[in-house]
Amino acid sequence: MREQGSGTRAVLEHELARLHWAPNNLLELERPEAIKQAVKQGLGIGCLPLLAVQDEIKAGQLVVLQSPLQLQRHFRLVQHKNYRPPLLQKFLQFLQQEGPVNGV
Repeated sequence: MREQGSGTRAVLEHELARLHWAPNNLLELERPEAIKQAVKQGLGIGCLPLLAVQDEIKAGQLVVLQSPLQLQRHFRLVQHKNYRPPLLQKFLQFLQQEGPVNGV
């Protein structure tokens, strides 16, 4: 599990609470690489963003488990109220055209 203050940990803790489940043993690590290595060594399961483990999944070193957990993070864009440079406007237009992206 990630350290306190991690967004990944907050999402996982919320989902575990929703399902009324508390693990008996936890290993808290600060870096995604440390979590991946712990899982590769058979110390348990981990919870990381797909982007952080996609290479290991492709290489067959890790596998994604099916679970009832709804592990999604939501991000918000913020900006200064009076600052809208042309590049930012183009980026916002792009986001509006593309819509939500799943699986990333």
